[in-house]
Amino acid sequence: MKRLEETVVKQVEMGREVDLEYGLLVISGLTRDEQFAEYEEKIGAVQQNFQRKLARRWPTAQPNRESSQIARTRLLFDYLWLSKPKRCNDSYLLTHVVDAQLDSNLQVTVGSCVGLTSLFTVLACREGLELTVMVSDSHIMNRLSVDNSVINIDNTDPLGFNCLIDTDRFREFPAIGLLACVINSRGYAKEKAGQLEAAMEDYNLAIRLNPEYAKPYNNRGSIKFKQIDYLGAIQDYELAIGLDPCFADAYYNRGLARAKLQDFQGARADLHRAVELDPDNEDAIQGREIIKRLSKAVTAPDQVY
Repeated sequence: MKRLEETVVKQVEMGREVDLEYGLLVISGLTRDEQFAEYEEKIGAVQQNFQRKLARRWPTAQPNRESSQIARTRLLFDYLWLSKPKRCNDSYLLTHVVDAQLDSNLQVTVGSCVGLTSLFTVLACREGLELTVMVSDSHIMNRLSVDNSVINIDNTDPLGFNCLIDTDRFREFPAIGLLACVINSRGYAKEKAGQLEAAMEDYNLAIRLNPEYAKPYNNRGSIKFKQIDYLGAIQDYELAIGLDPCFADAYYNRGLARAKLQDFQGARADLHRAVELDPDNEDAIQGREIIKRLSKAVTAPDQVY
């Protein structure tokens, strides 16, 4: 698996065209030709079900290009939600998401925002629909741009077709950017399981795949923080903030690292910014007050008895 994955990463790094579906299957852990054939057939089965729905909608003539692109994308979105209305869970690998989508049990959920966006993008690519991905510090979705229309598509929301978003919080990447998102999610799963070195490897891979993607820098910084490398952690948090100035968690994390180095003024500023960006972040609110008290304790003059 590592050999195939490294080949995909190097091809992306060199700017070569990489088939998104193949790349996502490699990241899912497939290594043998028969495994790839199996999942290509499964994805084809999902596509065929959608095409039957499409044929019922347009039995003969197709509408004009713009309305066709938008309408077909909307039909794909509706088909997936109607076929599996309980869609959201923590699965991010394409293989797991495809298996869940094909499961006849309607109570089986399908995937996370990363997994659902991967499935939607792969199916759209097979249908000749060109989508990009919109990435924030906590979410990922699709975007369809055709002629004068821009449609944002949140695959975790049944009302998410043509949804409104805060454009300051999202960055747009080509569809191949999904590879970095999936590997970042894989790294986070390893980090939660205590596999810090393996998680670090995945965060580094995600950065290689998309150096403009802020989240793996923040996550890599958190590994360094756990390893007591506070300066290294701060460097990574700063890289994340430079790429995404609205990244609340990166400000919060940098504040904690600065506090460890007794830079209480910098820590308070970071936690204040984290609360500004995410007013519901209780950890940042409490941390700001704790650091305020620590700062006063450190700077208070010695008492004379």
